[in-house]
Amino acid sequence: MKLQTKSVLAFNACIIFACTVIALIGWFNAASGFDAALQVQATSNLRIMIDCMDSRYPGAWHTEDGILYKGSHNMNEDTDVVDVFGNTCHGFVTFFAGDTRISTNVKDEKGVRNTGTKAADHVIETVLKNGKTYDGRATVLGNDYMSSYAPLKNDVGETVGMAFLGVDVRTMDDVRRSFMLSSVIA
Repeated sequence: MKLQTKSVLAFNACIIFACTVIALIGWFNAASGFDAALQVQATSNLRIMIDCMDSRYPGAWHTEDGILYKGSHNMNEDTDVVDVFGNTCHGFVTFFAGDTRISTNVKDEKGVRNTGTKAADHVIETVLKNGKTYDGRATVLGNDYMSSYAPLKNDVGETVGMAFLGVDVRTMDDVRRSFMLSSVIA
């Protein structure tokens, strides 16, 4: 093989390697950007949902005998609230009395709502014990969500429950595939 042919092949190999590295860097940056966009959506929708709850049901959050109330409204098993907010924001909504799910639009494979179960320990620590919002990836019934959990506080500032809003990470799958296809073609 001539030196000129070897040089052209080596140059082409370097170009292919550089393009592959650039595509991989772009893919990973885009993937984290997609997750960040879903996180912003979950966080902002949860804030809007809580503000709407304050307008719709006046009064403080409180619990009595394991039942979560917003003012005088009983939140336990209230599927209308979680279904309406879930449909409006294209997400998944759950209310917790303490660390226990009492109302949700998250359903298992049989269509049964996922109530009576506990939140993850790290969420309980952040939200219930420290009274802070938790934002991040959460797995519920085997599905991954970009999520936001906010403390629900009574009229004296004690955290009595939590609200969850999650956006399924699969929401961006078509966008990710399209981006990857474009990167490979490029």
